[in-house]
Amino acid sequence: MMTMFILDVEHMFVEIDTKRCVGCGLCEDNHPEIFSMGERFAVIEQPIVPDEDRESVRQTATDCPAEAIVTTEYPKAIV
Repeated sequence: MMTMFILDVEHMFVEIDTKRCVGCGLCEDNHPEIFSMGERFAVIEQPIVPDEDRESVRQTATDCPAEAIVTTEYPKAIV
């Protein structure tokens, strides 16, 4: 008999493409707990996005004028 497990491994990861980032600060303004501004571009402070911030981070990535915010999402898995 095979047992199936549903693993709650859904995560969103966020990165900054430093070759594209223009340092406008939009990401930090919207999510200072996740992004901060370095000397020339944004820096990730928390690469795993909390569940409650996922939709807002998606919108921030869409609004980024340089399209420098990269999000990667991993869905729940059935094992």
